[in-house]
Formats: sequence, structure tokens, C-alpha cells
Amino acid sequence: MDILNKIISHQKKDVAKRQKKRPLSSFIDQVTKSERNFREALTGRASLTPIDKLPRPRLIAEIKKASPSAGVIRANIDRELLKIVATFNQFAAAISVITEKKFFQGSLNRLQKVRDLTPLPTLAKDFILDEYQLYEARLHGADAVLLIAQGNEPGQIEFLEKMIGIAHSLGMDSLVETHTVEDVKTALAAGAEIIGINNRDLATFKIDFDTTANLLPYIPEDIVIVSESGYKTPLDIQRIGDRVDAVLIGTGLLQSSNLPQTFEQLFTRVGKT
Repeated sequence: MDILNKIISHQKKDVAKRQKKRPLSSFIDQVTKSERNFREALTGRASLTPIDKLPRPRLIAEIKKASPSAGVIRANIDRELLKIVATFNQFAAAISVITEKKFFQGSLNRLQKVRDLTPLPTLAKDFILDEYQLYEARLHGADAVLLIAQGNEPGQIEFLEKMIGIAHSLGMDSLVETHTVEDVKTALAAGAEIIGINNRDLATFKIDFDTTANLLPYIPEDIVIVSESGYKTPLDIQRIGDRVDAVLIGTGLLQSSNLPQTFEQLFTRVGKT
């Protein structure tokens, strides 16, 4: 069994436990609509920060404690959260927070803490299998959610369409993540307005920067595009240039002992708006 299937297998059991312990009916009346626009933060048409001063592509800075490929990335992330988010607020257009517990050591509580520390839109990054998780994410402050397209899976278009619709009803945008041409076709058929291209193969967790370049021709110009995974140097970002609206970076930032310096170095010579 590959890593992705292990994660999904565990996630199904974990979500079922959470639903039993705290049914949706017990908190749905506490869920309010998001008022922060994730999509517009990435395109620069509107933002709660002086985003016109940020470089292109825009940055989604990610909060994650660990990953299956890198192990523990930032052991003291919760103690450092205030400082990390304060730095992210200066350089990023949005903040992603991984909430998956077992494999990434994430949490919904961390998402809530980040949301309370930033004026930026927040993305809840998890493996969404049930609409219950959308309501959970919004309850804890998510302004957008990650949905993963699996182009060859039966019923994927219908599932994604439903999740996008529920997220929209809660004022949240959906970042629909893809890795293959089939994934992109599925995402578009489901009505995705923001498509993520993951340079990492979730089955093997290997990085290939050509993934973004190879999928770009299949995505219409009116779709917001986010390139994800593996970005660690200015050259990595320059490969993409202004062909995408944003890049999502987590490990490359959180392994740094000097975040402001790392931000400056990453976007050196990258074209400005």
C-alpha cells in the first residue's frame, strides 16, 4: 500500500470517530460564513494586506510540523507560532495550515490559532473525504479548503462538485489539487476555479518540477493556478515565473532558522507585480 492510500485508510476511520464523538448537528449552528477571500488574495484584486507590494507569483506560506517525506520539520512549531505567523503576515498572500493529525502532526486547533493571529485568508489543508470535514474546517477558521482530484476514481467529478458547492455555501474557496492531466480534467469538470498543481507524487512523495510546466497547457487562463511542493531556491520559483498565480511553500520555509532572510532570498530577482 502506497503512502497516500495509507493516509486515506486511516483518515476514513478517524473521521468516522470524530463524527460519532461530535456529530455535525451538535455544532452546525456555530458555523458562520467566511469573510476573507482566498481567491482574490492570490490574484491581487482584493486583500486585507498591501498585496500590491508582494512579488509575483504570490506566496501561500504553510504551517506544518511534520510530513511523511521529511519527518519532523519544526518540532517547536506551536511555541514559535506567534513569531512564524508574524513573519508570514509580512510576505505571504495567504497561509496554509495542515490539519491532518497522524502523518503530518497537524491539528484544527492550530488552524484556529493561526486564524486568530493573521488578517490573511487561511487554507485548511487535509485529505477531505466527507462534507463533515468542511464544516469542521470552517468552524476552526478556514477561509479555503484543499480538495484532491483523483482523476481515475469513479464518482470523483460528482464528489468534488459537491464539496466545492458546500465550501462555497460557507464562504470558502476550494483549492483543487492535481498531479496528472486526468486530474486536471476532473477538476475542471467539477467546476474548480482554483487549481493546484502538486509537483509531489502523493503515491511516492517524489518531487518533479516538470509537473507544473507539463500541466499548465491544459488549464484555461481564467483559472487561478497554484504550484505546490519542493520550492527552496529563487531558481526554483523563476522556472515558473508569472505562469502561475501563486506558489505554496512549507518545508522550504519552516526548515529555516531565519525566516525573514529566507523570504528575501527566495524572491530575489523574481519579477514584481
